[in-house]
Parts: sequence; structure tokens; C-alpha cells
Amino acid sequence: MPLTISAQYGLINQNEFFDKRIASKDVSGYFLVRNGEFAYNKSTSSDAPWGAIKRLDRYESGVLSTLYIVFKICSNATYFEKLFVYAKFGNNNNPSDNAY
Repeated sequence: MPLTISAQYGLINQNEFFDKRIASKDVSGYFLVRNGEFAYNKSTSSDAPWGAIKRLDRYESGVLSTLYIVFKICSNATYFEKLFVYAKFGNNNNPSDNAY
């Protein structure tokens, strides 16, 4: 199933988010994302001024365009998920200065 990343909804089925499929018919070159893995969308929005990092929790797996960065955290993934959602970044781009 082709996925997209939404700053508000996380990793979500393209058909649910866009009401249509955006991905090409051949997704053999796409990343396979498994439940518990993360993806980073570098595109900014008002909800995600530094881009969005989301963990796949809704589905067992899906495919994601190579425009995104996909990664897995082997220990304490829940901590990092919360950090990515709640961290506030200051002008100096140092998340430890303003994270809560």
C-alpha cells in the first residue's frame, strides 16, 4: 500500500489522505516501511517547520517514495517518537536547547 507522510496524521495510506493514489503503478523502487519504522519528510509546513518525522503505527507495512528518508531505531523508539513530535527547535537548530 502506498503511503504518504502528513505532519498531522503521520504515515497514512495515500488513498485515505488524497482520495486517490499518487504513487506510480510500479512501486518496486520504493522503500518498504514496516510497522515501528520511521520516515522523514524534509518538506516544511506550518505544522512542521523542520519537516515531519513519523513512525508507522497504523499498518503492518507500506511503501514510500524514495523522496523520503526511512530509518529504524533499535532501542527506545517510543522516546524518539515523542521527541520528534514534541521538540521545539530554536533559531540555532540545537534541539537540546528548547526540547521539553
